[in-house]
Amino acid sequence: MKPTSGTFEGPSADLNVNRPSIAFLFWGETLMPRHEVMIETLSRKGHRVDVLAWRRSTEGSFPTRKDWIYITARASVGRKSTVFGLPLMLLRFCRALRLLRQDGGGDVLVITHLLQMPVSFRQNRALLYDSIDLFSVEMSLHFRSLGPYVCRALEVVEGVLLRRFDGIWAVDSRNDTVLKRLQKSCPNTQAIWNVPSLCQGPSPESRAAARRFVGDKFTIVYTGTIMYDKGVDIVARAIARLRDRVDDLQLVLIGNMWEDRSVFEGRLAVLGILDRVRVVDRIDYNAMLSYLECCHVAVALYKETRQYVGLSAGNSRKIFTYMQAGLPIIGPSFGEIGDMVRRVGCGVLVDPQDVDGVADAIETMWRNEEDRVAMAQTGREAFQTRYNWETEEVKFLQVFERALSSRRRETSPEGGR
Repeated sequence: MKPTSGTFEGPSADLNVNRPSIAFLFWGETLMPRHEVMIETLSRKGHRVDVLAWRRSTEGSFPTRKDWIYITARASVGRKSTVFGLPLMLLRFCRALRLLRQDGGGDVLVITHLLQMPVSFRQNRALLYDSIDLFSVEMSLHFRSLGPYVCRALEVVEGVLLRRFDGIWAVDSRNDTVLKRLQKSCPNTQAIWNVPSLCQGPSPESRAAARRFVGDKFTIVYTGTIMYDKGVDIVARAIARLRDRVDDLQLVLIGNMWEDRSVFEGRLAVLGILDRVRVVDRIDYNAMLSYLECCHVAVALYKETRQYVGLSAGNSRKIFTYMQAGLPIIGPSFGEIGDMVRRVGCGVLVDPQDVDGVADAIETMWRNEEDRVAMAQTGREAFQTRYNWETEEVKFLQVFERALSSRRRETSPEGGR
């Protein structure tokens, strides 16, 4: 039985049957914002785009998309997921791709995670890879003292596997270390900044709902996975210290809860701020923007781990989203991941481990509305004129078109692969 088409929603009237179809493989059951704009671009260019997503639980954490193909392979997050869920997941992805090919889809295969790369074996189609994260560093963190050795081994394996690929979109890293490493395996590699699109924006209905939710309080907002590595604990403690100094202060968290919600709320209760924190479960990107527009200050307090130290300014999607929404930002002072805030002048940088420093930054912005508004406007203008997907889209399409051209040459009678 052929799989149901997972063609991404887009301007189907522009679909050109002569353009190659594309299959995107995802590590989870929802898209990252970066991939949403990538797929939207390809759909707009007339390509059929099919989404194959890994559903790790039969219950599913997110609503089912009728236009997607789901690969269900039960697994938990972490090393157990790799050991027990990975082989089954890879086999099911391969089977789905075969069926998709019979249905006229998947001329081009886009892989979005290092552990999905074995699917590329024996694939007679153009291969592209989106290195959206420092995958080798992220996975090596599970191995503690052996982490550096595991990281290096994974980078070597990644480099060998990528020699068969026709194009790579790389993460923005410090000193372009990732870009330079990946270019050794595939010269057709470009660093693509993780920025939003100018076309994205909330509807009037979602704006009204967000205004009712946020109310009139002075609101600090955080978006993304609600976890301690992203500094949620620090900002919560800062809110606790400001409880009696800043009138009507509240914290709004938008995203998936990493730990059990009751445990998280218990920690807030110990801090005495359970009534000052409101949580919005992960929502559509445009709807999220409506909530951000109702807030006053945004926080992006990445912790100084190996993963975030290695990233550069172009990879903090959170910061660019805050700029898009016109919010002043409190970002991290280490490394380069928060450097965009300093470069543009759209907020302040603090030690992300310093609770008092974060609290002082929040209080300063509360007391100085004029400065706060000026920072917000500066960030919004920088997003509109420079730091947006429409600027990065040119590089994205260059890699894509070169990959198709390269594959055509190598599979032609003269070039044969």
